[in-house]
Parts: sequence; structure tokens; C-alpha cells
Amino acid sequence: SNVDGIPLTNEDIREEIDTFTFEGHDTTTSAICFALFEISRHPQVQEKILTEVNDVINFSSSNPIKIQDLNKLKYTEYVIKETLRLYPSVPIIGRKIMSDFKYSHSKIGDGVLPATTEVYVDFFNTMRDPDNYENPEEFIPERFENMKMESAFVYLPFSAGPRNCIGQKFAMLEMKMILAKVVSTFELLPSKESIQIEYAVILRSYNGFPVIMKKRKVY
Repeated sequence: SNVDGIPLTNEDIREEIDTFTFEGHDTTTSAICFALFEISRHPQVQEKILTEVNDVINFSSSNPIKIQDLNKLKYTEYVIKETLRLYPSVPIIGRKIMSDFKYSHSKIGDGVLPATTEVYVDFFNTMRDPDNYENPEEFIPERFENMKMESAFVYLPFSAGPRNCIGQKFAMLEMKMILAKVVSTFELLPSKESIQIEYAVILRSYNGFPVIMKKRKVY
């Protein structure tokens, strides 16, 4: 393989494989766990997901579930988006500026970040900024029904720009599939214990994800 006419080294290829293997595993796991936690504490959200899944997918059928079916799970997608807003799987990233960057900001004024400066972008707090989101600490999937982003850099669970997450579409399909199956099989009930967020390379909880799961009756 070549990039811009330059052959990839074995190390280049290995790094790409590492990215697919590891970044695509922990990140999705984190998002699913936080989603199940929030769903267990919002029964009206859970009921909407269950209704939507029952209308679109028949898990008892031997027919395979298609991408077109998963694309119809619009409300489930809002739930995933709201989960990732509050709990971005990658809460912070680092970038090195390759050329001088001029900025102008209403609160901090004008300035220049010189080339080679290392910058850290805090996704976790950016997506809880009240300037960008109404009631930012509340879990409200419905906010994504008609939400218009003034900037592509307001909602950043998959980063943005040329170095954004290459697997975001696949991750969304994967999360839809798992949430649909879990919610249709189990009623999720809240535990008295809450989560304790661990702000690490991949966002997680110190004490796991306390959720009570009750098998649904099959009629």
C-alpha cells in the first residue's frame, strides 16, 4: 500500500492494525456501558427504545438483521449520541500544531500558538458547556431530534476534521445492534449505587456500571 506515493512500512501497517483492534474495542464498550446505565435511570427513554425496536426488528425471526433496519432506529441513535455527549469514550486528545496558529476569542482575546506547541482538547467538558447545550448535565436524547449545530466542533465524540474517527459509522451500527438486543431482552432497572467516572485514555467507571437487569417475559 502507498500513501501519497510513499510505501507504508511494516511499522506503519502495524500501527493502523493496532488502532482498529484496540481503539475500536474499548471505546465502543465504554459507550455501551454508559448508555445502559443512563437507560436504566430513565424509564421513559427505555420505553421509547423498546417501542422503536419492536416496530423495526423481529429478533425471533431467522431473517438476518440488515443495515437498513438499524438505520431506522432513529431514537436509539439519539440515545447513543446523548450518551457520547455526556460520556465521550475518548474524553481528551492531544495534537501538535505544525505551523503558527492565530486565534481570536471573545473571552480570552487574540494570540498565536507557535508551531510545535502540543495542544490538548477536552471533549468531556466541551460537550457539557452551557453555551452550547441547554441543561447540559441532563440526559435528554430528544435534544438531537431537531438540533442544529452552529459549528462542527460543538459535538465531538468522534473528534472532527481530517483525523476524526475512521470507524464512527460502524461503531454506531454496532452500538444500535447491541442496545436493541439488550433492551428487548431485559428490563433495565436502576441500582442504588451510581457510577464513579475515571477520566482516563478511555472513559470508564471506577466501580463498574451498576445496573439491574430483569428478563422480559416472552408472549
